Amino acid sequence: MNDRELEKLIKEVEGMTGTELADWIKRQRETMITAKDLAIRPCNVAVNGTCPVCGERTDPACGPELFVRGTFDAVCHECGERLNPALMRNLNRLAALANDYYLGKCDLATLAQLPQLGG
Repeated sequence: MNDRELEKLIKEVEGMTGTELADWIKRQRETMITAKDLAIRPCNVAVNGTCPVCGERTDPACGPELFVRGTFDAVCHECGERLNPALMRNLNRLAALANDYYLGKCDLATLAQLPQLGG
């Protein structure tokens, strides 16, 4: 970011109340992360955080979850559904399969024979 861009940014937020600034930050986040930035990856620790898209609380479960690609930033399912519905369908299918495996309803050999998930 150069000096000119920084000055423009400062003028834009100058004089905002706390609530206005929070809303502005939320809008900026929503325009920064796109569908191609999302990825499904394993989550081995259930921790609460905030969604990097909307700023709302996330409550990721252990197992497959939605993240910003290349990070440990969990994306809430509402934002995932809005940004990339096909990826969310795959996430829901993977979560169901993981649950079935955990409950003993299927084994690894069965999972290995499943076709790859598509959009």
